[in-house]
Amino acid sequence: MYKMTEGIVLTRVGGEYVLVATRSAWDKCPNIKSISPLFSAFWQGLSNSIDEETMIQQLSQNTKIAESVLKERLSAFYDEMRKDGYLYEEETV
Repeated sequence: MYKMTEGIVLTRVGGEYVLVATRSAWDKCPNIKSISPLFSAFWQGLSNSIDEETMIQQLSQNTKIAESVLKERLSAFYDEMRKDGYLYEEETV
């Protein structure tokens, strides 16, 4: 499972969804990253601790996007956000 890097704020600027790193996260990820509305929904789901299956089901109902497509996009979201430092893998003990 993934955890969100602390100090990241999702906001909307000029109709665009943007992740903004506050000072505490500046050395971990880019200061600003524009993301798609779908990635924004994934980010919001994670920040609200919604499990993947529930998130996929809700988005599929609300957007009429097939669950299989949403699962592929969620995987791409995890890859991109992890690569850029916005998410990290939770350590298991």
